[in-house]
Amino acid sequence: MSLVLRNALKCLLVLIVSVSVAQARDWKTIKQQGKIVVATEGQFPPFNHIKDNKLTGFEVELMELIAKKAGVSIEWKTGDFETLLPGLTQNRWDLVIASHAITKERANLVTFTDTHYCSGGVVVTKNPLLRNARDLQGKRASVQAATSYLENLQKLGSLKEIKTFPQDDEARAAMLADQVDFWVTDRFAAAAALRASPGSGARSQLLLFPESIAAAVEKENQSVKAEYNRALAAVIADGSYKQLAQRYFGDMDLQCR
Repeated sequence: MSLVLRNALKCLLVLIVSVSVAQARDWKTIKQQGKIVVATEGQFPPFNHIKDNKLTGFEVELMELIAKKAGVSIEWKTGDFETLLPGLTQNRWDLVIASHAITKERANLVTFTDTHYCSGGVVVTKNPLLRNARDLQGKRASVQAATSYLENLQKLGSLKEIKTFPQDDEARAAMLADQVDFWVTDRFAAAAALRASPGSGARSQLLLFPESIAAAVEKENQSVKAEYNRALAAVIADGSYKQLAQRYFGDMDLQCR
């Protein structure tokens, strides 16, 4: 082996090792630098989406309240939903807030914070005869890929077809275009979509399963989890969480029971 090749391989090994041992930023480092890097999807109204070229939504505004309590600014990142949690393991960002339901599979990959709302997967359909899970047998469904909604639909095991889409609004469009019999999504997202298109003939009339929704941090990053939880509790205690929730959801209940 030539000396040049040997040195090149040695440099590559050093690079691989340095990347593999890279550590997530703890809260002390984030606080010293004055900025937390937060990732979200940006395609899931009313929780996180782009409006007038600006990232907004309930979770975006909630995270801004939390960051203010914690005394740091936010550098926002957006990406495809399925890349967000893996991005934590690669230390591409410090925290993800993107309506992730807490599941055992996800909890093996990342650490979840305290919940910031409770929801569930609902059936949205134009067919008034789809009233319970039994009525869904032999029907076609649309759902966003890499979501807990897809996982729970697959457990039904009696559907004719499940069509998956990169984004939730694409799954909604498939239902509106009669490409499927029903669409499954978050109950708050469904309510917002139905308010936005009252003449569509669609309705939400069946809750398939409940979910607890939380932000996530890198698996071992307990200091960021602790500070986030402290700031979230403070936002709830001072009433700003309630004011924000009422502005987005009115009298709909976000609390976990």
